Amino acid sequence: MQKKSVSTKTVSVLIFGLCAWMNVNINVNLNHKKMAFTPPADVAPFIWQPDLYKILSFGNVPSAVDALLLKFLVEDNIQHVEKGVTARVYYFLDLATDLDPAFFSLYTAGANFLAVIRNDKQAAFKLISKGETFRKNELPKYPESFRDAYWGDQWRIPFIKGYVYLFELGNITGAAEAYGELDKIVGAPPILRGMAQHFARSGGIYEIGQNVLKNMISNEEDVNVRSELQLKQKSFSLSFDLFKLNEQFKAYKGTWAQFKKEKKVPETDVFGGKVFLDANGKINTTTERMEVLGIR
Repeated sequence: MQKKSVSTKTVSVLIFGLCAWMNVNINVNLNHKKMAFTPPADVAPFIWQPDLYKILSFGNVPSAVDALLLKFLVEDNIQHVEKGVTARVYYFLDLATDLDPAFFSLYTAGANFLAVIRNDKQAAFKLISKGETFRKNELPKYPESFRDAYWGDQWRIPFIKGYVYLFELGNITGAAEAYGELDKIVGAPPILRGMAQHFARSGGIYEIGQNVLKNMISNEEDVNVRSELQLKQKSFSLSFDLFKLNEQFKAYKGTWAQFKKEKKVPETDVFGGKVFLDANGKINTTTERMEVLGIR
């Protein structure tokens, strides 16, 4: 009797099943021990180990990375994550940058999406920090032609890290350190140089914040991310205006009524909220503002 041969398709299915089984068991024993935050229940068992994912790609790692990139590009969940839960798309981005750590836009676009759209501050910070580690430690080992072609805007990595520190985490010290890297990078926009030294000035943090948001918006191609940044910029501008008014009022010798009349303080702000003097003697408005710089 002639023996039946095993088809290539059958072998592939068996290999896939074995790899998937190995991956789930390895994740249970190893991967979750290093997780800094909780993965969603529907993705937790299938957080792939990079080496196993490479095996399953049968040598087609670039195609595997492209598949992960597509998962990110078609992501349609724009709701803010719940506290303590990590956006599912983060795991696609994390795996893709494990497989191809030199993929510049995965860090920049991914961190912007996570921070601004999903409000997943910790995941955004982890991803952009991963990009910064690669930029500082590994990128110098690559040929200059590669760096020029694919990392010509490498200043965006520490710039976005500074944004996450400043606007999402409210960590001014971390932001100053991240922005300090911009002074070391050839090709960084002149307006962004020296930002780390400006934090000490009165109102300097607001000036920095305005420059950061302006550049974030001008360099952002995603319509949804840009729209959210513009909303944050408008809210931040109101906070800056109130800061300047309060600085003037602290130096003023007269009453609030006199100050309001003399300085021609409007009755309402740009959002239509009523301008008033609160119980702490601070000029404020009834407009609900977004959290910026760790404060509202």
